[in-house]
Amino acid sequence: MTQLNFPYQIKRTSRKGSVAIQIRDGQVRLLAPHRVPLRDLEAFLRSRAPWIHAQLQRPEANSRPNHQLDAGDSLLLLGQQHRIRHSTAEQPGIVHRKGELLLELPAAYQAGEKASQYRLHLMLDWYQRQAESYLPERLHNWEARLPYQSSALKIRYYKSRWGSCDHKRRITLNTRLMLAPPAVIDYVIIHELCHIREMNHSPAFWQEVARYCPQYKQRRGWLRSNRSDLWLGP
Repeated sequence: MTQLNFPYQIKRTSRKGSVAIQIRDGQVRLLAPHRVPLRDLEAFLRSRAPWIHAQLQRPEANSRPNHQLDAGDSLLLLGQQHRIRHSTAEQPGIVHRKGELLLELPAAYQAGEKASQYRLHLMLDWYQRQAESYLPERLHNWEARLPYQSSALKIRYYKSRWGSCDHKRRITLNTRLMLAPPAVIDYVIIHELCHIREMNHSPAFWQEVARYCPQYKQRRGWLRSNRSDLWLGP
């Protein structure tokens, strides 16, 4: 029998779907409905132990990039690297040009620890606005092609999950998706729309995802492999 030789926490939730594993900052947490017995949760962890060990060995399981947003740094936008440049201006703002993000900043916010925090706040706000423009359009595009319609969309910055769909057909998408390629974003949207039919991760659910996204395994794999790059902060 596989031994659980790593520390873990079990968090009981009101979720009605399947059990989920979160690995954050080197910590393993199991999210599970109240009705699932402890012995079943431990058996599930044992079945996933090789994968958990592999994730814990990855550098990003224990650290995340600390973006300073200095001139010359780069950030992803829709899967493409964009070089950061600074420009002095009275009013702060961000200008998106091909291959670069121009931070227009008052001189006082171009150096020092407080300046880096200010730049991060500015960049997070900018990515949020890009997400609020781009993600609803992609959702509506796929709703026109799938037999499922959401009842509402929220866009939030999450540290772990990429999206969710509840029993009222309300979909939530992670702002951080704006760092991923469009094809990966589309996979997440299709994934959540298919939850309207199957509120679980059963074979029937994945079969439905595959109908509309035959490359879902590759795109899901891309998310797992590049998770540490899809990070803004804090």
